[in-house]
Amino acid sequence: MEYKIVPAADKVVRIIEFMAQSPTGAYGVTEIAQQLGLNKGTVYPILQTLIYHQWVEKSGGGSKYSLTNRLVGLSGNLLKGDRLISDFMLVGAELERQCGELINLHYMYGMSTAILAARVLSTAHSLRVDLPVGSMIPITASSAGKCLVCEYDDDVLVGIFHQCATRYTQATIRSQEEFLEEIHTARQQGYAFNMAEMEQGVYSVGSPIRNAQGTIIAAINIVAPQIRFSGEHREELLEAVQRGAERLSALRR
Repeated sequence: MEYKIVPAADKVVRIIEFMAQSPTGAYGVTEIAQQLGLNKGTVYPILQTLIYHQWVEKSGGGSKYSLTNRLVGLSGNLLKGDRLISDFMLVGAELERQCGELINLHYMYGMSTAILAARVLSTAHSLRVDLPVGSMIPITASSAGKCLVCEYDDDVLVGIFHQCATRYTQATIRSQEEFLEEIHTARQQGYAFNMAEMEQGVYSVGSPIRNAQGTIIAAINIVAPQIRFSGEHREELLEAVQRGAERLSALRR
């Protein structure tokens, strides 16, 4: 199918998607222009328009720009009626009772980000991890994200890796070869880990959810502080996330 691309709209979408790769980050006009190959004279008025519509706000003393939570709110509205989410809430609640950790459901957002669509909070521990619904996490630093893309071709994976340029911790994947190896392993094993790659001291294990045709449509992960992500409990979490993914996949058939 041939599409007619409106240049101005294309630039707006590219700027929003670039900023959404790190929704808590702030960017200057020059940085956005350089990263996207645009003129600063084009980027600046687009940012002003996005401020007017409350998609973007100024930060860093007025010299930088960041996304507001408007995108999160809109994505939340789209996800409310999803049958998978209602199934997840039941399955996730059972898993949380068994393992006492945060249970998350993620969808793919764009080509390089996983969006948190639903969660079941941990109630068993005072020390626990929490992320708000609508949070967007780069594929390279997410166990669920790695599962979402684990059956993509290598050329697509290379493109995803280069879109996820930010390094969040010392553990964040830093090379294309390391990323491909980890995705290949996730494809073979049916699960993936995040070892403090997004936030220091926060670990997770994820597994993909498939539809009736066997296509990966979402991923579930269990998140825990590093202090509890070891030994027998880590094996319990691995078994639980696979069990949860299998149940949610079975409900899609």
